[in-house]
Amino acid sequence: MFELPNLRHLRAVALVARYQSVNGAAEALRLSQPAVTLAIRQVEKHCGSKLFNRYKTGTYPTAAGEALVLRIERCFAVLERGIIDTAEPSKEAPDYASRVSSSQITAVAVLFNLLDWSMASEVLGISVQSVKRTVRSLELLLQRSFLLQSGAGVVFSDDGKRIARAAKLAIREIELGTEELSILRGERSGTLRLGAMPLPRAQIVPEALSRLIEIYPDLRVHVQEGSYEYLLDLLRNGDIDMMVGALRGTESVPDVFEEFLMHCPLSVVARKGHPLQQKVELTLADTIDYQWIVNSPRSPSRSLFDQAFSTRGLPQPERLLEIGTLGVIRGLLLRGDQLTMLSRHQVHFEEEVGKLAILDVDLPETERPIGASTRIGWQPSRPQTEFMRQLKIVCDLPSEAERDGEQDHLRLVHDAQKRAQ
Repeated sequence: MFELPNLRHLRAVALVARYQSVNGAAEALRLSQPAVTLAIRQVEKHCGSKLFNRYKTGTYPTAAGEALVLRIERCFAVLERGIIDTAEPSKEAPDYASRVSSSQITAVAVLFNLLDWSMASEVLGISVQSVKRTVRSLELLLQRSFLLQSGAGVVFSDDGKRIARAAKLAIREIELGTEELSILRGERSGTLRLGAMPLPRAQIVPEALSRLIEIYPDLRVHVQEGSYEYLLDLLRNGDIDMMVGALRGTESVPDVFEEFLMHCPLSVVARKGHPLQQKVELTLADTIDYQWIVNSPRSPSRSLFDQAFSTRGLPQPERLLEIGTLGVIRGLLLRGDQLTMLSRHQVHFEEEVGKLAILDVDLPETERPIGASTRIGWQPSRPQTEFMRQLKIVCDLPSEAERDGEQDHLRLVHDAQKRAQ
């Protein structure tokens, strides 16, 4: 778990950068100059980087200081928005945000993740009673109740959920800030928290990650799999930084930004050597008598399956197996004559080694936009920016020569970085 520095120390760092003066920050915070100087030293010690240069004309942030201050400002902006959503309109959210402590938002964030007092106590390294007191102190500060009375365990109220999400996002901003300072010191590390939906996770995401690790060999990667709804919740909570998969449109999710990468149609997939594989002028009508593996009703892929038959005026196959697990689907396809509709990317490796085959049935109406979804206002780190670049390269499907050239370029960049270190 990321150890969050003292929020009051971080605020002091941001104000010194704003006023270009330790005295100016001390006056704004109503602290002594030595107290502000100590705050700077504590944050520098935590981050391992020098944040300011002092001259006769003032105190100016270094490149590391500028990078961290940007994240500090974003951290407090996230907290202020969370408090504004939670507090009454008459309350001064920025004042409350400046009074929130690191221990308070860390405790709320951990409890929100685990929904268990004992587990939160273990993660935080303090007693259960201490966790409860810390959460209660934040409730008293904001004059809101975060937890509901329930025999089912820890249940957050709507206000509690908003504050917990704001806390998690604020902590993530500072974590990314410290990672950027590491990169400025020449380290090739950081974290990428990614959500991968079914269509791109078998080929597109692994290839982009492989290329990214060539540049950032010490990068820590966390990949979550799941449905759009599940990953969207993780994205909003700050558990992942982006999700890659089929786009849904932002009309229903105005807090999410979608970046298109490619169009991806579904294909009819069967085992290698399936009776239909050698049929001349194969159409979807020829598949009706076979058993089909489909997803559950009302799922996007099931809707496309239904649409493929209805637009051709065909009755649906009568023998359907409703299975949503790709591993089980692959296993059945390899052992029988069942058919299914999947993206070609999802069975890339099985097709490459001659286990599964794509039948020659054109399904243009099943084409879906694939892209990356991020939070509105998201500020990517350097590794995250590079991952987006690699996704675009992979989705453009360059030729083999272009891929070889790109890999040569990556190796040259990596070698140069190693020499610089």
